[in-house]
Formats: sequence, C-alpha cells, structure tokens
Amino acid sequence: MLDKIPYTLAPVIATGDDVHKATETFCKELMPKPLSGEKAELIKCFVDIPIDTIITTNYSYELESAILPNFECKEKVRNKWRKTTIKGNNAENQYGIFKYYDFDYQSSPKHIWHIHGEAARPSSVVIGHYYYCNLLNKIHSYASKCIARYKTCLNKKLDFQPYSWIDYFLLGDVHMIGYGLNLSEIDIWWLINLKKREFSDCGKIHLYDNNIEDPIKLLSKCYNVEVFEPKDKISYIDFYKDTLSKIAKTL
Repeated sequence: MLDKIPYTLAPVIATGDDVHKATETFCKELMPKPLSGEKAELIKCFVDIPIDTIITTNYSYELESAILPNFECKEKVRNKWRKTTIKGNNAENQYGIFKYYDFDYQSSPKHIWHIHGEAARPSSVVIGHYYYCNLLNKIHSYASKCIARYKTCLNKKLDFQPYSWIDYFLLGDVHMIGYGLNLSEIDIWWLINLKKREFSDCGKIHLYDNNIEDPIKLLSKCYNVEVFEPKDKISYIDFYKDTLSKIAKTL
C-alpha cells in the first residue's frame, strides 16, 4: 500500500507521524563504515570526476569514505572536515544550507554537500512531507537573496561568491546521476523551475538514469532538463561506470 503513497508522505504513515524518532534510530545505522568490493570501486569513480563540488541527497558517508578511508564523524562532536560558509539562523543551521565537507583530494579541493541532511546530525535529515516543506521554505528564502546578489554582481562586474549548494545548483552545470527525481522531490523540482526562469544562461541540468518514468521525462522537457537513458537495459553498475566516464570526458 505504501508504494501508492507519494514518496514524502509514506514515512508519515510508516511511522505513525513520528518521523523524527524513527530518523534518530536509522541514522545510527548510517554512520561512516569502511568501503569494500564493487561498491568501493563504484564510489571511487564518483569522487574521481574532476569537479570540486558534489551535491548528494544521501544521509550516509560513502563519498567521504572514498576520499578519506579513515573518515569518521560522530553526533554532537565537532568535525574538522565539516565547514560552514556563513552562520545562518537556527533553521538554516538545522537544514545545513551553508554546511559542507571540505577535502583536499588528489591535490584539488573537493566539497560535498548533504542537501537532505546527514546521519551525524539527525535534526538535519529531510524525510517526510513536513521536513521537505520546511526545507523548501528555507531554499525559497535563500534563492531570493541569491538572485538579487547575482544581479548586483553582474551590474557591477564583480565575481559571484557561492555560499550554499543552492548557488552551485542555480549557477552551474548540474549532472544528476542515478537520482530518480521522483515527482515528490518538491525542493529539487522547484529549483529546476527557478533555474529555467532566472538563470537560463547559467549552465544546464542533465538527468542520467537507467530507467526514467514517462511523467518525469515530460516534466523534464518542460523545464529544459536534458534526459539521458541507455537505449538497452544494462545493470546499474555498468550504467554508473559508463555515465561517469562520459561525463568526465566532457569536463
């Protein structure tokens, strides 16, 4: 029955509207663990792409562990890799709009943004309709400032300084890999729409997946999202490796 419920509402039913308590429990299972085997090889392909910013909806730390095998973080303990661009209000701090992990990888900076929260900060985890709407509210508030700041920089011929993953999303090329982009992902769809309306000349959005549903293809076309899907069905491992290789060649 839950598979017929919108993605963001299913956790409400599954937990009897006690999403926060359930989140605290499952976050303990998502703390950093050593990577091994094919999974380690695949994640390594992600971090090897020559880009400095990775945006992820994962709550766990596979990307960090691929960059730094001894990576660790704990709840309520300061982390030397976690950085904050600017100090926001309590809600902005909760949802991590300005927080990212900063690494030096292969002599180049590598920044990882957990846009839906992270396991070591259970209060930051976005799961359930209530939390998605709260996050969208914060995104909307910040995006308005981003638009004004960007226009000012253009008029005064100044360099634009990104403070949040939202800036990178709106102003750069975005490659979404293996992210189903469920229609319930209201925060991301809203940003995609905003990018088309206000930043149409600032990079493109590319969606790569092994099996993209028709409604998502139709909406993507409306929002100028370029969709890439294998002609022949292949394993997800082969899909990821092939897609990452193609992207790396275009950078």
